[in-house]
Amino acid sequence: MQDADFWNECSKSSTLKRIRGPKSTWIAPNGETVTLPVGVDLVWRHEPTGVVAFKASAEVVLLDGAPRLTQMTVSSPVGLVPPMLQAAFRWQSPLDVVTITVPALLKAGVDPFAFPLPTDGFPQAAMAVNINDKTRLSDAFLESVVKTYLAGGRGYAKNIAATHGVSQRTVVSWIQKARERGILSKTKPGSRGGELMSPQTTNRRRATQKPA
Repeated sequence: MQDADFWNECSKSSTLKRIRGPKSTWIAPNGETVTLPVGVDLVWRHEPTGVVAFKASAEVVLLDGAPRLTQMTVSSPVGLVPPMLQAAFRWQSPLDVVTITVPALLKAGVDPFAFPLPTDGFPQAAMAVNINDKTRLSDAFLESVVKTYLAGGRGYAKNIAATHGVSQRTVVSWIQKARERGILSKTKPGSRGGELMSPQTTNRRRATQKPA
């Protein structure tokens, strides 16, 4: 069984996906039309090794005129920890995403299938989605975090978290975002580190990426 440090080094991400099945529409209270069925994935990735340590997948369909959770699967190659699941995982959250978060994104003109969904803080998080989340962290800030990350060892998350007054998981998510933006090079599964990319390299990479 993995220790607390292992789980603290995991980043979280959640996404909406299209799934197979008869299509139906639900009109949300804010007037937006939500097409069902859809799936909601929650993934915990161990940043130092690249291992997907935990995954939950939910399916939401239209039944009796309302979105209903019809299937939920959870898995972990390193072993599920019931006390941790009880403290950190909420079965209602995927339904909140579909009935609250998705309509709010549609109302704001945001594609919910391309938006990083909340992973913590439900049910409040479903009602308080930050539409500007993708640009909230500046490249300059992430670059400074990456420099500290590369200079440190296994305890990088604890040290950076103490400096900025955030959780270790938040620090891990910063490293993940730096990789996504091309500020920190990607690594092979099972390895950590990488290289700090120059602004020119980062900009060239973004220019060649297809829009989400």
